[in-house]
Amino acid sequence: MIQKILFAILLFQTTFSFACSCKKMKDVQSEFERADIVFVGKIISKELVKVYQTDSSYYSLTKYKIKSTKIYKSGDKSKIISILTPTYSSACGSKFEINSDYIIYGARKSFWNEYSKFNNSELNLYWTSKCNRNQKYNKEEIQAIEEIVN
Repeated sequence: MIQKILFAILLFQTTFSFACSCKKMKDVQSEFERADIVFVGKIISKELVKVYQTDSSYYSLTKYKIKSTKIYKSGDKSKIISILTPTYSSACGSKFEINSDYIIYGARKSFWNEYSKFNNSELNLYWTSKCNRNQKYNKEEIQAIEEIVN
C-alpha cells in the first residue's frame, strides 16, 4: 500500500500543469509589430505532436498546416505554413477548424522552445496561442492590417 502511495506522489510530481492567463488582448498595431508572421490562410490539416522533456515525460502540441492566401508580414513567402500551438486551451492553445479561413499571428520562438527538447528547424514553422489575435477571417481585422502595411 505504501508503495502505491509513493508511486502516486512521484507520478504527480513529474507532471506539470499550466493555467492560461492572457493579459488584455493587444491591439492590431501592437500584435502586428510583435509577430514574425501575419497571414490569412485555410487550415488544411491537423496533427498531434509529442514533445519529450525526458525519455518518459512529454507534452502535446498541435501542428496545423495552413495554405496561405495572403501574407502581410514575413520574409517567408511559402504557400504552406505550419503553426504550432499547445494542444490544450488551459496551456493557451489555439483551436482551428479544418477548411476554415483564419487570420493568424505567429512567432518564430516561443516559451516552448526553451522548455523542451523541441527542434524548431522546419523553415515554415511558427508558434501561436490563444493570447494572440488569431481569428476567423473578418474584414475589419483585414482592413486594420492593411492600414498598417500600406
